Amino acid sequence: MTAQPELQVFVCRLHRDKIALYEAIHDGMTPPHAANTRRGYDILDIYRLDDLLVMLTRRHAGPPVEPTEESKQQAARWHASLAECFAEPWRPAPIIFSLALAGGASTPDGAHGS
Repeated sequence: MTAQPELQVFVCRLHRDKIALYEAIHDGMTPPHAANTRRGYDILDIYRLDDLLVMLTRRHAGPPVEPTEESKQQAARWHASLAECFAEPWRPAPIIFSLALAGGASTPDGAHGS
């Protein structure tokens, strides 16, 4: 059985006057860009509370998808369009608690937590 890729959590802050722009850019994501992004992720969700963003990601199991030159350029344009929105860069947020592992409970794959 192949291990499921790990869920990762990232946080960052937006400039308060750029929140609407950040959301508008995401609302305008084109179908080809969304499809290209889905090729690499099972989960990529972003939540916002005021100027704080929380992003959950989990990449597909197996070898990573090799990006095409077009997809690299598309990603570069996407990130450049968002750059002015960020007051702080994305940073990993390490897990501090998991109910799945608490008290020596079994994880979904049957292993016991430590």
